Amino acid sequence: DAGDSIVEISLSAAQRIANSAVLSEGEHRALALACFFAELKEASSHHGIIIDDPVSSLDHTRVEAVARRLASEAHSGRQVIVFTHNILFHSMVVTEARRAGIACHQEWMTSIGNDRFGIIDSTQKPWHLRNVSERLSEIERNLSELQTNGYDYTDEAFRTAVVELYTKKRTT
Repeated sequence: DAGDSIVEISLSAAQRIANSAVLSEGEHRALALACFFAELKEASSHHGIIIDDPVSSLDHTRVEAVARRLASEAHSGRQVIVFTHNILFHSMVVTEARRAGIACHQEWMTSIGNDRFGIIDSTQKPWHLRNVSERLSEIERNLSELQTNGYDYTDEAFRTAVVELYTKKRTT
């Protein structure tokens, strides 16, 4: 009994669907999330939620709805932990949490290269999420380190560092 679903699902649409037996990957994901959220209604708000990349293959409207719903669940007293690669979804979750007055803690996983595992750090936001002054400060630090290390434009050993610095400048 403990493993039985407490929710029944049926699909209906205002428009005639040519092949209602086949759902896209996004529709499968949306349906699975709908079932998950429906079953949460039956669980105590003391139970937390851990969800990993819930919005892959979802359209913008559904991504926004999932962000709102997760913020709503947190507002009801649940601890909500979200893992995502989707920066837009991340931003939506943070925005919805702020609107609801919910504290939000963020951690970032950063690659350390050479096929090694990444590190988790609350201070190292991804480059494209940093504001311009944060980016410029890091570019200045990188340039200073390069010069301290005896930068020579004819030395191929500096190529990787220079390309990385140039890329950071361009994206900024």
